[in-house]
Amino acid sequence: MMPTAESATRGRERILQAALSEFAVGGFDRVTTRDIGRAAGVSSPALYRHYCSKHELGVDLYRRCYAKMIDAARQAEKASTALAKLQSYVAEQVFLFEREPLVILYVDEHQHRFWPLVSAEFEPATISGIVMQWVAQGRKDGSLSITEDIAAQTALVLGLASQWVAMSRQGLVRADAAKDLALLIGRALERV
Repeated sequence: MMPTAESATRGRERILQAALSEFAVGGFDRVTTRDIGRAAGVSSPALYRHYCSKHELGVDLYRRCYAKMIDAARQAEKASTALAKLQSYVAEQVFLFEREPLVILYVDEHQHRFWPLVSAEFEPATISGIVMQWVAQGRKDGSLSITEDIAAQTALVLGLASQWVAMSRQGLVRADAAKDLALLIGRALERV
């Protein structure tokens, strides 16, 4: 009996979830497709019906995780001002990390390996591109400081969110620190 499209999709999702968990615990290089299949409850041949290799699985997983981070950034676009978008971006990334920490960790830890393979799919709507547009918008409308470089201000926002994730992973920050991060963004970028 041939699997239905729905069961194939469910199987793929189980494989992706298992891969995300396995890679987070064991690291991409040490985890085998057998480990992933076992964690997903599928045989190696079933896994290979979905992915030709661990590398292909890793790329697809990266693509999907990055897309979730883009979706979170898009939520911030609903804010009315550039500064509010930047503050909301940090809060949305923190919220995503609280819900699905492995998504952000996988992207952060595997950027060097997989970003070159998927970047063309997201250009020009990358996370850094979206944040840079908001900074440029704030500079243009005068709501953000005009003394710093746009790229530097973008790096400040992205770096703050990324560092919060790293510190949270180590248990060094509280979950409610996102409000404080938004205030810091405001103080650092708002025109005085």
